Amino acid sequence: MGFKSWLEDEEKIFNEIKIGNWPLFYMDIAIGGCPEGRIVFELYPKLAPNTVKNFKTFCLGGLYRNAKFNQIIKGCGIITDNNGFRKAKNGYDLYHVGENSNLRHDQIGLLSTTMDANGSKFLITLSSCPQYDKSNIVFGKVVKGLCLLKEIENVITDDNNSPLKSIAISSCGMIFQNEFNDLFRSQYPDWPEDLIDYKDKDFPWWMGAVGYFQILASLAFKMKDYEIAARNYKKALRYLEFYLVEMTDRTTYRPFILKEFKSEFSKQIEDCLKCLENEKRRLRQFELQLNNEDKQESKEIMVVN
Repeated sequence: MGFKSWLEDEEKIFNEIKIGNWPLFYMDIAIGGCPEGRIVFELYPKLAPNTVKNFKTFCLGGLYRNAKFNQIIKGCGIITDNNGFRKAKNGYDLYHVGENSNLRHDQIGLLSTTMDANGSKFLITLSSCPQYDKSNIVFGKVVKGLCLLKEIENVITDDNNSPLKSIAISSCGMIFQNEFNDLFRSQYPDWPEDLIDYKDKDFPWWMGAVGYFQILASLAFKMKDYEIAARNYKKALRYLEFYLVEMTDRTTYRPFILKEFKSEFSKQIEDCLKCLENEKRRLRQFELQLNNEDKQESKEIMVVN
C-alpha cells in the first residue's frame, strides 16, 4: 500500500481517535537495545494540517520504525535521522512549505519539524528553543513520557552531539480510544510522574509499586538478563525517590526506606552492571577464540593443499 493510500484509507480513523480535539500517536523507545518506555504525542491538525498528515503517514506506514535519534543537543532538543528516507524516493516530506502553526518553541516536549526540509526528520524540544521559531513548525506536543525525554537527554554524547548508545524507535502508531484509559491509568507506569492520581496513593500502595519492580528485577537477574534486571531495579528506585520527594506526609517509615531500600537497590543495580560487563567480556573472548580457530583451520587447509 502506497503512502497516498495510507492518507486516504486511514483519514476516517485519524479524525475519530482524539484526545479532546487532537489525535494521539505513540513511539516506543529503546536505549542501547533495551525497551525504555513510550512517548505519546497529541498532534495539531487544525494548526499544521499538512505536516500532521505527513507525520501520521510516516508513523502508520512504518517509516519511523527503527529510526534513531542521532542528535542530542543538551538543553535544546533531540533530532531523528532520516531512516533512509529522502524526498526523491517517494515524494513526501514531513515539512510542508508555506505552512506555519504560529506556535513558539517555548517549552519542553514540543514536536517540531527541522530545518532539513528534504526528509522525515523531526525534533522534540528539551526546553525553550526560540531560535527555532522562524525556521521550524510546531505540530504537536508530548502528553506522556516527558521523564523519558530527560532520560534520553542524559545519554552521553560525543563532540558532534551523537549519542554513544543507540536510541531507537522500536514501534510507533496511533492510540485507539479503547487504549486511552489504560494509557494514563496503568497501575504502575514506568515513570511515577505519569500517574494522574499519585497524591491519592497511600504508603502501602507505593511500597507495592516498589515491590512489583523489585520482583521483575529479581526474576530477570535469575534468568541472567542483567540489563532488564538493572532497568527494573532502577524503576523501583525511581518510585521510592518520587515518594520521598513528592508525598507531603512525614511518616516513621522514611528513615527506614532511605537506609534500607535505597542502598539495596543501588547495590543491586551495580551488581547487574558488573554481571552484564562480565557477560560481554566472555562473549568477546569467545568470539576471539572462534576467530583464532578459524585462522588455524585455514592454515591447516593451506598446508594440506
